[in-house]
Amino acid sequence: MHARRIVWLLSICLIAVMFCGLAPRAAWHDALIGQYRPLLEADALIRENYVTTTTDSRLVQGALRGVMGELDPYSSYLSPQQWQAYQDRLAGHLVGIGLEVGIVHGEPTVIAPLADSPSDRAGIRAGDRLISLDRTSAKNLGVFAINALLAGPQGSAVAIILARGPNDEVLRFEIKREPFASDSVRGHSRGENGWQWLIDKEQAIAYIRITDFGKSMVDQFDAALTSCKGQNVRGLLIDLRNNPGGLVPQAIHLIDRFVDPQDLPLLTIQSRQGARTIYNATPENTDSDIILAVLINRYSASAAEIVAGSLQDHQRATIVGEQSFGKGSVQYFSELESGGVIRLTSAYYRLPKGRIVHRMLQEKNGAQWGVIPDILVTEEDGQASPPEPEPAQSPQSLGRDAPLEAALRSLREKLANKPDPT
Repeated sequence: MHARRIVWLLSICLIAVMFCGLAPRAAWHDALIGQYRPLLEADALIRENYVTTTTDSRLVQGALRGVMGELDPYSSYLSPQQWQAYQDRLAGHLVGIGLEVGIVHGEPTVIAPLADSPSDRAGIRAGDRLISLDRTSAKNLGVFAINALLAGPQGSAVAIILARGPNDEVLRFEIKREPFASDSVRGHSRGENGWQWLIDKEQAIAYIRITDFGKSMVDQFDAALTSCKGQNVRGLLIDLRNNPGGLVPQAIHLIDRFVDPQDLPLLTIQSRQGARTIYNATPENTDSDIILAVLINRYSASAAEIVAGSLQDHQRATIVGEQSFGKGSVQYFSELESGGVIRLTSAYYRLPKGRIVHRMLQEKNGAQWGVIPDILVTEEDGQASPPEPEPAQSPQSLGRDAPLEAALRSLREKLANKPDPT
């Protein structure tokens, strides 16, 4: 009898615990319904009164895009098709018009046309501001919404209206989407045997331009650097102008090529909760002797800023050009059951000395965001102007490029004070 009473009391306690657990759960459920009631009401009104029928998928994806678009310009929802296109782009499988877009002062702006892409050949420039895409206003669109409008089947065309320069010159383009190849790593000119790296033979200075930090960048850069070393290069100019960024591990790899292990990290990523990821230099394959200069401009962003800022903090490179873009936030991707993906800003980059790269919306020009050059050289027309690949040319013919000439002068001065090992 005693045992039966114990079992009965335990059963009563279990039921009580269950009911106690249900109460907060029911309250949470009611609070959730109350919070999202406007969405539910809008859904019902659309289904009942909208002029044509619509699909559940369209409504859900639209709601997700709206929620993510309220956070910041870099958080977004990607449909399964957009996610696949994004992965293909990182892998170098490029179909489209090759336009990298960001939000500058609240306006959708061209960060860079990818080299040798349809938009590059059409004459679109960094700094051009998007007015419309296929008659859809770009004014309140986020980056991935714009990318969705730019995407389309091979051979189809997209109509783009842009504003250029301080006078808002209106330009119209109709550009066909097509496959294209874009070398992430380029020389100052292209000769019969490929890219030419040596830009100043007398002083043994090489020039390497990095257009983005995609998956193929590391192999291409290592091959270029090996070629430069084979020519006994003493100085290296790395051009990161118009570079919109890419993969953080690629940027870390590049920095690690030139920085010895020391107390300062290469980069720190810190989340809101305080969790930190620290990247340190490794001792393998470090080139501590080559003298470096790095070119940046207002459209050097993300991974490009990591490279320039880290090399600057480690006193491994002289930074020349303009204050960089100020995109120093980290996004992670989380796949939903539907196959779509949430891209969510989760942390900020900190340069080796602790400064955050990211520019908050309220911060004005001249504030301590982005990378501040050691040698400030603005580009006269406000447009980025890295040298275009042309037949082999002498350094003197590049004199029209003031930032590049300033970087070369800096390297020559430093080399003049360094004994030639030969």
